[in-house]
Amino acid sequence: MLFFANVVLFRGYVRSRLDYASGLYSFCAKALLDQLDRIQNQCLSICIGVLRSTPLNVLHVENGVFPLEIRRAELARRYCVKCRASPPSAVRPLVARAASEFQQNPFWPAKGIPLLIQAWRDTETFRTIVDKRAIKNIFAPPLEDFTHRIKSMKFPYSKEDFANSDWLTNKAFEEFRGASLRYLTYTDGSLVESPRSVSFGIHIPEINISESGRLPGLASIYTAELYAIHRALRLTQFHEIRRVAIITDSMSAIDAITSQSTTVKTNHWVVAIRTQIRDMETDGGAVMLCWVPSHQGILGNEEADVLAGRGHQREIINIKLHYTDTYQSGCYVGMATQIRGGERIQGVVILWIQQDS
Repeated sequence: MLFFANVVLFRGYVRSRLDYASGLYSFCAKALLDQLDRIQNQCLSICIGVLRSTPLNVLHVENGVFPLEIRRAELARRYCVKCRASPPSAVRPLVARAASEFQQNPFWPAKGIPLLIQAWRDTETFRTIVDKRAIKNIFAPPLEDFTHRIKSMKFPYSKEDFANSDWLTNKAFEEFRGASLRYLTYTDGSLVESPRSVSFGIHIPEINISESGRLPGLASIYTAELYAIHRALRLTQFHEIRRVAIITDSMSAIDAITSQSTTVKTNHWVVAIRTQIRDMETDGGAVMLCWVPSHQGILGNEEADVLAGRGHQREIINIKLHYTDTYQSGCYVGMATQIRGGERIQGVVILWIQQDS
């Protein structure tokens, strides 16, 4: 626990200062950047209590922290992706103009391309994928969308509580849901890392609907869970179902939907779902979000899981993603290996990306 506390303190009090304006100062002399590297490396040695002679790659992996060179490139790319998803501002046209002019007339042939300009060019492929209205739409819906209270419930048992009996687990779930939840709509998301594929599944047994689909590869599993709920609500609205329970094993999705606060990082599918639920309940309907543990033998949830697995074989659905989906592991592996000089450290870089925050 002491090791973990040390790393948290380092990230909060030291690295945050090293990160500040890193996209601008990264173009200064290498000798100055090396001084910052030494500051971080000394702090990491203190965090885990090792000798100063410990190899740097081991130091970074054990602490789950990027080398500053990779960290600066990652933050620059995150900033550029956020700029592409933000409403028009004074910064975006300046960076875009600088990147365009550099492409026509490279000013820095000796020292390479400035980090922000390189990051802007690297994120060009995200331009058609990221929802440009995401941040604006978070604050666009009426205030009622955020003050409207959304009901949720949690199934408190697992299969172990019933001697691993699927029958007893399903019996307990039937008693738990009661008669008030008329139409049960099961949703699930699925992620396969290699090759990366993200999909979802929906199962509504009362009206015999089963649906699966595949999302763009940059989508996170969190977005897949949210999109499945959004799509399930659309299906229930189409079939004029007024009382529905959304059964999901994603507590993070339920927490986000039922939360009455919002930030610029709030996924735009959360906003869409809040609006759908408010509209349905305003028209006299009732929506309940219900969490169940995954892989516990609950029949509808298991069927949604199978459908989500089949979704990997489907054609990709062209939906817009939230810009934070590009922050996940895998998006920066190519960039990171290029900076560090080759395939030999790609596995280490993937480990850094998965651990860092």
